[in-house]
Amino acid sequence: MRRSLLLVAAVALAARWSVAILTESRPIFPDYYYADAKLNDTEAATYSAAIRSKTPIPYRLTPGRELYTWWVTLFYLGLGRHPLLLKLINGALASASVLLWCLLAARVQGPLDHPEPPGNTLSRAPAGEPFRAYLGPGLLLALWPTHVFYSSQ
Repeated sequence: MRRSLLLVAAVALAARWSVAILTESRPIFPDYYYADAKLNDTEAATYSAAIRSKTPIPYRLTPGRELYTWWVTLFYLGLGRHPLLLKLINGALASASVLLWCLLAARVQGPLDHPEPPGNTLSRAPAGEPFRAYLGPGLLLALWPTHVFYSSQ
């Protein structure tokens, strides 16, 4: 189980980091696909500059974006404005969420090493086939195009 979990994590991380590096160097979609990322970056840069210069913060954040923008602001204050590094961190966190999804799928599927009682053959994967429980859902989420794109921004 551990080896296949590492495989799913590696696939998820490679997909997200590849898209992050690609979209940072050569955007693959029109500009409006990156509007949220640009808005978060601009607001965080503005806030971190205001905090560094000890001037009042110029305006309220866009509603619904406060937590993430403050996280990016603290990141920019501590490490400087490096959007690619932030995208790589987002990709790593998204890959961790894929692992959690795998573990949830394995938990819902139930124990895989115990035989099923008679008459209950469809509810769980047969013993000896542990991949059915979490590898399918994990790889599906690891390679889901919209999840890969938006979690690498």
